[in-house]
Amino acid sequence: MFIKKIRFLVSLLIIPVMSAALTGCSFKKAQGDGNRNAFIPKETVTLNLFSELSSYMGIQEGWFADIMLQKFNVKLNIVMAEYDLNRNPYDGNYDIIISGACRGENFSEAMKNGYFLDWNSYDTETYMPYVSKYLDNSLIHYNTEDTSSILGIYTTTGLPGDRSEVYYTWDMKFDYYEELGKPAISNIDDWVNVLAQMKEKHPSNPNGEETYALSYNADWDDGMVFGVQTFVSAYYGYERNGIGFYDYKNNKYYGALYMEENGSFGPYLKMLKLNNELYRKGLLDPESVTQDYDSYTSKVEDNRIFASLTGYSGSAINKQMYPVIPTGANLLTYGIGQRMRSISIDSNTQYPELCMAIIDYFYTPEGMLTMYYGPKGDCWDYDENGYTYLTEFGKNCLYDKFIPYGDMYFSDGMPMFNIIPYNHMSVNPDSGEPYAYEYWKKTISEPANSTEASWRAWTGAGSLDKYINSIEPYYIATYDETPEQIIFSETPLKHKYENVSDIIITKSREAITASTEEEFDRIVQEMIVQANESGYEACLTYCENICTNK
Repeated sequence: MFIKKIRFLVSLLIIPVMSAALTGCSFKKAQGDGNRNAFIPKETVTLNLFSELSSYMGIQEGWFADIMLQKFNVKLNIVMAEYDLNRNPYDGNYDIIISGACRGENFSEAMKNGYFLDWNSYDTETYMPYVSKYLDNSLIHYNTEDTSSILGIYTTTGLPGDRSEVYYTWDMKFDYYEELGKPAISNIDDWVNVLAQMKEKHPSNPNGEETYALSYNADWDDGMVFGVQTFVSAYYGYERNGIGFYDYKNNKYYGALYMEENGSFGPYLKMLKLNNELYRKGLLDPESVTQDYDSYTSKVEDNRIFASLTGYSGSAINKQMYPVIPTGANLLTYGIGQRMRSISIDSNTQYPELCMAIIDYFYTPEGMLTMYYGPKGDCWDYDENGYTYLTEFGKNCLYDKFIPYGDMYFSDGMPMFNIIPYNHMSVNPDSGEPYAYEYWKKTISEPANSTEASWRAWTGAGSLDKYINSIEPYYIATYDETPEQIIFSETPLKHKYENVSDIIITKSREAITASTEEEFDRIVQEMIVQANESGYEACLTYCENICTNK
């Protein structure tokens, strides 16, 4: 779960947006005159948009305000939450409501009290044609013994089959790999052997500093040593959760200290031993167990590191690492599913059809691309083959939000309610590409350097995404399969978990730097005994119940 969090934050550096997603349903027709433009007011109307996610309060301004005015003749007045313990936050003079906790107690109470408009009472095929066609599975249902209502739609959602990025990409210095003749890498042992050969050829960088196959950032050790748990997730396809790892394929939970009946190591201990072998062979940076992120990244930039399972692997200019994934690795990615955020309509609005049409526009490809990158034509467009591209101005806005645009900065005109309809990896049906510009054909048309050109030729793929899609097996875990994220700080086991995790981290670091195999085994046994004495079994049972008994 920590891995997904990192990836999520990195992907949001472009634009300050927030997220959520999927569930299932179908629309039914009711009232409506069939004329989709009949609801657009002749006189400009101001709609109150209540957003729990925004720190902005007031009339939306700038380029997005112009679009709302041109398309719908409306102004959006963004209203912040009023924290009144005696009043439900969704009970107010609103038109459109954006919730940051649509599975929370307040939202449930609001549904029961009728604060949200029932979309089943309207001709959604007329007022929400795009949502009606593509997003049945993203609607919020509220069912009672007597009625079945649709009370909103989840955000940041996706279409059926959409998936998140693969995070464990097994980056390797591809120019060094080419020097070795690009030997086949079938399993983890082959991978280590290739890195050992690189070390033989390049024992130091051009500055005379010692090189290593791998290096870690100790700041990310969380419950377990980051470098070890990363190997477990990257190679086996198990997701870190709580005190261990969850195997989606077999609905099985492996505690960090799991051992087979025959006494052989389980996933974490096996990868811990691998790290010790790397250390004893001089392939693992000995500072990995103590250094911070800045120290790690400087070594990557100085060409002292040969590989990275995930995370930082070089700046765009200096980048020489590209994915070389062992064929035996089991890659894991996630379907784009429900989260905690949504858009609804206030049941007392005077403009229900208008609100529905505006929400429908948000969920069209044009609406999504506009909210994410800026106005069509000025910032992005489609080429003659239907592929999306950024204009030069759009590229500039992507990296510098304080570019003048009209009579204010570009950033001042961005949607201030702080939410977008789709996950950035959801596929735009108009172009067949994800909404994330990094994966557009027009963006990735030219290699960044000669090493990337060689990597593309070797993979036969024009991008990381296409390379990943060509690999089997990788597993797409749907939202329904994803266990609850285990947060021990919210349980009576808080102190036991803290003690156990401290033992696992401390002893794992000692085991990694053990000078002999015998010393390694002794430290591991000490770790198991101490962890069990501190409450490991209780933490393990709690995690197993949450992950496997869904």
